[in-house]
Parts: sequence; structure tokens; C-alpha cells
Amino acid sequence: MSQQPVHHNGMWWSRDSSGLVSFYDDRESAWKPWDPKATQVSPPVEWAQGQPVAYPSASPQYGGGYPQQPVYVVQNSTNGMAIASLVLGIMWLWWLGSILALIFGYVGKSQIDRSGGQQSGRGMAIAGIVLGWIGVAILVLFIVLVVAVSPQAGV
Repeated sequence: MSQQPVHHNGMWWSRDSSGLVSFYDDRESAWKPWDPKATQVSPPVEWAQGQPVAYPSASPQYGGGYPQQPVYVVQNSTNGMAIASLVLGIMWLWWLGSILALIFGYVGKSQIDRSGGQQSGRGMAIAGIVLGWIGVAILVLFIVLVVAVSPQAGV
């Protein structure tokens, strides 16, 4: 195609040195010769009169041979159990929060893994689990210290 393609009537048009007019078919991602009897659209008026088109334009965007598919954006949400696990792990609530952080953390992490990318918050669930185990470890140490320091009964 010797003449630079032009955009006219919503389509890209080109004409070679012999005067053959072609248009770019988006549905088939290919250039096709223009047949005035077979198509409803027409090239620029100057070409119908045999003159070159005087206005410049950008080249068409060539597809990779595949039509564009619609893109569906699915908005993922943060898992509520993961949020609760993190909050309870931070606030421990006299070790009850630590135990609940473990429960909510493991349940939330499982839900996130099964959601197929629909839910986020895996890092929060893991952080809640870690904080829950730290709270439980502190509870165990506290119980051991209380038992060790308390007076022996019956001795």
C-alpha cells in the first residue's frame, strides 16, 4: 500500500499505486479490497475522484489476529475473619483475644485460599495467627511462673 492509510467514516482506508482502494476490516483484522457494490461505506471522496487525500492521519492499530475480548473486573474484598484475627491478636483481651485470633485467623486463611482470588487479606490472617500464638505462649509462660512462684500446698 503506497499511500499512508487514512481514517474516514469510522474505518481505515488505503490506496496502492495502481489505484486499488482497500479498507481495514476490524472483525477479521485484515485489509480487504473495497467493492462499492458489496460494502455500505465509501472511501474518502478524493479517492473516488482519483485524487490523493490531502490530510494526514495516524496509522491504524493492527490487532494480533485476535479480536479484543471484554475485560470483566471483579473487585475482591478483604476477608472479615482475617481482619478480626489481626485486631484480636493485637488487643489480646486477657488472652481470650489470642485464642480467638488463632481461630479466626485459620478460618479466614482457609476461606481466602478457597476463594480463588476473590478475597484478600491472607497476610492479615497470618499476622493474626502469629500474634495469637505469641499470646498463647505468653499465657503458658505466665501459668508456669505462677505455679513456680506459688507456695507449695501441703509441704
